Amino acid sequence: MEMESGAIDKICELRDEGAREKIGDLTFVRGEMKPVFFAPRPDPVKISTLTGLVAYLEKNIDEIKKPELMLHVEDVKRVSLVSKLCGINRKRDIFATATVDEKLQEYPFERYMVVEEFVIRLRSMFQLNPDLERIIAYTSNLSSGMAVQTQDDGISQTLTVKVGVTGALKRTETAPVIVILKPYRSFRELDQVESNFLFRIRTDEDGKNPVCALFEADGGKWRNDTVLNIKCWLEGAIKDIAIIA
Repeated sequence: MEMESGAIDKICELRDEGAREKIGDLTFVRGEMKPVFFAPRPDPVKISTLTGLVAYLEKNIDEIKKPELMLHVEDVKRVSLVSKLCGINRKRDIFATATVDEKLQEYPFERYMVVEEFVIRLRSMFQLNPDLERIIAYTSNLSSGMAVQTQDDGISQTLTVKVGVTGALKRTETAPVIVILKPYRSFRELDQVESNFLFRIRTDEDGKNPVCALFEADGGKWRNDTVLNIKCWLEGAIKDIAIIA
């Protein structure tokens, strides 16, 4: 037996009415008894740089009240401009977010790669410092066809490099184990945070070519340092807004 459309509508209406209950000026959802609010909020402006976030604040196109704002450094790649607690539901408006562009490449740690690729990535994905120059100069002297054997005492790596067709010629070189580098891992306006890395060299699986890798060796401390670095940068660029990190 088919049910008339009017009856179906009435059932739906009764169901919806039963799902909510009005107490005073507030409407609650039955079961969880959570109040239902209509509190429209702005869509945040999406920005990819810290300088863009500063420009948004300086221009103040949306005429927001700066004393009621706060910059929240959420992590090494995201900063949000938020309001104080507002409205009957006591939530914060998010006016803008600055997020590092996902298209910006970062160095692939814990991955061995041939010398040419290794040097290219060092030059393009790190800020220049003495240890970077040192590693580039060292690895640039390695080439395909060189078989290497390493001994590690925790301070340096001793490499025995076999050269020539027969490998009869050998030379011994010393490479650092721990290096201090400044990879791009946050907003590019910043002076990137230095941290320790484990530098490793070995021969590839075919035993024909030297390959190199870097491993993070600071226990993740760079993340905390970078958040504080972002806060310091913002404090130098903006004077009248609270900055929380």
